[in-house]
Amino acid sequence: MESSFDPSASVAFTTFTSGMAPPFLGLNTTVNATAVSGIAPDTALLDTNILVYAYNADSEYHTTCRALLDRATKGELNACLAPQILFEFFAVVTNPARVAKPITPTEALDEMTKLADSLSLITPPMNVHDNVINLMRQLGFGSKHIYDVVLAATMLSNGVARLYTYDVERFQKIPGIRVLDI
Repeated sequence: MESSFDPSASVAFTTFTSGMAPPFLGLNTTVNATAVSGIAPDTALLDTNILVYAYNADSEYHTTCRALLDRATKGELNACLAPQILFEFFAVVTNPARVAKPITPTEALDEMTKLADSLSLITPPMNVHDNVINLMRQLGFGSKHIYDVVLAATMLSNGVARLYTYDVERFQKIPGIRVLDI
């Protein structure tokens, strides 16, 4: 049974850039965003929905997301991806049950390669499972949130606290993550 989230609970909401790793991650190390991941402290992760809308010309969000992605790939915006985002992108854009005009797996793989070559990639740490378990317990999230929590733990472990997404409500509940206006 999934419990509801209480923002007044003991988990503090902080914006993490560099310094000590947030205590809820269970990390006992100092994290420097630039040293750990080689990315600027103001870097934001682009969520899967941003990529899907950027590639889906029929989406009401296409123009905004395409412009955001173009700024990122041109280096006008500090943005990154995680491998999980690329895999989710593939799963969505090739699935006719998820998009009206799916692309072929080959086309999706080509787009994934372009994205990986154009943007910084952050990777989950070896102990991501510990971090995810800690967050899931503290937030009371159920099964439908597990992959968002994996993504958040990956972000925070790499010193990335900023996120562009349309899943605002879900990610706002995760301490240390700041959802940005699109």
